[in-house]
Amino acid sequence: MFRELETELSGRTPLPSKLPRTRWLVFSSHEQGRLVREAVSLGVHGFVMKRSDLATLRTAISTPLRGEQNYCHASAWLLVVSAARAV
Repeated sequence: MFRELETELSGRTPLPSKLPRTRWLVFSSHEQGRLVREAVSLGVHGFVMKRSDLATLRTAISTPLRGEQNYCHASAWLLVVSAARAV
């Protein structure tokens, strides 16, 4: 399953350009900064880890519906660490 998601995310057109009214939320058990970074570059509106608590999941779902972005603490941390390593 992870390989399929990896294939879908790599080298693709940004998601909002395909379906501009759709809100994209990634719900993943794979804690890899590269995956979060690729999802962000494709324009997802949120990223939440499966290990997150219910309140975090609710926020991750409701925030993009309001037109905002939301990344759980774990995915935000992975994004920061991944960006720092890229420098």
